Amino acid sequence: MSVLLYALGLSYGGVADALHALRQRGSKSSVYRDVQTAGAAVERLHSQYTGGDAGGRTGAQTKRQVRVLSADATYVQCRGTQVTIGVAVDALAGDVLDVELLDGESVEAMRPWLEQLAQALDVKVLLTDDLDSYKSIADALGVEHAICRHHVNQNVAKLVADLGEQVLRLAANATLPPGVASTPQQLLDDLEYVQLLMALRPPDGAAQLGRLLKRYQAAPYPGKAERATIWCRMRLALTRYQNNWNRLTFDQRWNKQHAEARLDGTNNVAERAIGWLIKERYRTMRGFKRRASVRNIARLIPALAARPDAPLLTTLLTP
Repeated sequence: MSVLLYALGLSYGGVADALHALRQRGSKSSVYRDVQTAGAAVERLHSQYTGGDAGGRTGAQTKRQVRVLSADATYVQCRGTQVTIGVAVDALAGDVLDVELLDGESVEAMRPWLEQLAQALDVKVLLTDDLDSYKSIADALGVEHAICRHHVNQNVAKLVADLGEQVLRLAANATLPPGVASTPQQLLDDLEYVQLLMALRPPDGAAQLGRLLKRYQAAPYPGKAERATIWCRMRLALTRYQNNWNRLTFDQRWNKQHAEARLDGTNNVAERAIGWLIKERYRTMRGFKRRASVRNIARLIPALAARPDAPLLTTLLTP
């Protein structure tokens, strides 16, 4: 009961008070030990679950296949230091598959974790936000990559607002870079068009981006200690969107072939897991004091919140 009350949001002292009100024995220290012991048990059972036949269930149980792996990361404070928590979710079933402490969101920090999961679960698609590290990892692992359209649309809106503001501050007789076939007004129109294009994602979107890019292809890159001009930033943005068009529109192609298991084009499944199962509990805390506690709590609550037939919870409840 102490573990459940803590997972629901009470502090260690609050759990002890609740137990006393129910005429049960318990102190802050005993509640802390109960919670940490339960978290360590999840850690041991998780290791058994992922340490069987190449990441499948141990013994004669069948290896689980995850066609679409959703991955994301969040941050918590531990003794004043930022700790990165990686969360992996089955994007189609909604099950939290793994929670791991990482050394950041660089390729070097995340690749071993995602590579182990991809091999163990026979992953075909990696679903993430727009962070470049995920693109490099997906390519290195040889899996298809889907980018959350919500994150991309947010980034596009920010770019449009930023560049639009700079354009409006330009003098009427501002000099254009040689070869750039766009006036300030044309740039404003193109920004509006790009935002609409990225939101609607038409079938010929990549070709349309390519045609827009021709207007800014001659914009020079900044020299040393120089800032990129608005024309160069537009060139870089259009190039990025065109190069990642297949990642951004992956859900459209997937849904045509898998009507029974559709993707919504976002990474909300991982974000919900982080928000409900990690951040919501962390919100009432003043940070962690031990990295071991970060791992224990981050893995304990998803295990308690799992569906009754979820693989890890089934292992937990098996005598």
